[in-house]
Amino acid sequence: MTVLDILARLADEPDATALIRHRKGSARTTSRHDLLGASHTVAHVLRDAGVRTGHKAVVMTRDAHDLSVVTYALITLGAVPVLIEPRAAVGRCLQDVAPDLFIGEPLAHLGRRLLGWGRPRVRTALVTGATWMPSGKRLVTGTPAAHGPWPPLREPDADDLAVIAFTSGSTGRPRGAEYRHATLAGQLDALTTLLSPRPDDVLLAGFLPIAILGPLLGPATVVPAVNHLAPARTPPEELVEPVLKHAVTTVLASPAVLGLLAGHCARHGVALPSVWRILSFGAPLRTRLADALRRAEFAQHLLRAVGVSARWCAVPPRLARAASTLSDIALRLTGSSRTHVLSRFLVEELLQPHHFDLGAARRELGFEPPVGLDAGLAELSRSALTSPGRQQG
Repeated sequence: MTVLDILARLADEPDATALIRHRKGSARTTSRHDLLGASHTVAHVLRDAGVRTGHKAVVMTRDAHDLSVVTYALITLGAVPVLIEPRAAVGRCLQDVAPDLFIGEPLAHLGRRLLGWGRPRVRTALVTGATWMPSGKRLVTGTPAAHGPWPPLREPDADDLAVIAFTSGSTGRPRGAEYRHATLAGQLDALTTLLSPRPDDVLLAGFLPIAILGPLLGPATVVPAVNHLAPARTPPEELVEPVLKHAVTTVLASPAVLGLLAGHCARHGVALPSVWRILSFGAPLRTRLADALRRAEFAQHLLRAVGVSARWCAVPPRLARAASTLSDIALRLTGSSRTHVLSRFLVEELLQPHHFDLGAARRELGFEPPVGLDAGLAELSRSALTSPGRQQG
């Protein structure tokens, strides 16, 4: 399964609500039909502009509708959307990814021109939203397609690159996480299983990329006016009001946004009776905040999906072998049957080249593994957790 298979789900129940953009008491609603139709229109425009399979396109806009439509259109064409948080070191991120296109709101293009983002690699620049820029081609995203869906240049493989999403850089240099079609489709399926959306569910996207995923998960997705440059400075009313007005049942947000929500409810005695589930991600959920959310008594289920920043430490092979040998000897001398992380066997395995890219395995080995990487790692984890040594520990 690829992301295109999941995008096709938007054609089901075309009159159902896909996105609700809420700002200062007013709401703009987009149906699934209009969202999919607009993405097809944009796909035609991007194809005519020279976008082809494998091209990388930075997408920088705070408008949830434009972000979703452009992302869907790029994936349809086989191009790779590159998502960068506005708080990140954008220039450094663009140097790492070397994009072919830059698609964004006028403020993003102003930063691109003044700070030289993407220069000289970016060949095509398209402006979304109401533009006040004297130059730059405008990309209209609000017009549904007057024609049928246009197929991609070729059906993507499961191992093809689908999306690149950069971390915020709050804990170090921003890193671009590459998502293959199979991985992204698997994550969407896993989220759908986790959330088990009901017909009356409404999702609040406290983090802008959730606006892309929300319609693909099924529920109507409400996008509040979060200050994406400084989420903790968002007026709490911009979060509470859409929850009450649209009877939100599920909140997906970072701890910074959840803290605003819980604090406002505690100070003003506000109840959010429709909310029964919260999913926190992006940073550790501290115990104090978790307790505050429970005291607010507006969620029966509090789920944590914490993203952990990568920490790399290079150890010379000789030192790794020596340390693992000493660990093995120490365990034998104590008579312990427990397994340990730094074993000589594991060190030797890590020092050997392995093929974790199925595409590379096919090209270089001429072999299609019978079990995919995700399934293999899952089985390995289950085996480790149920091993005798683990049970005794």
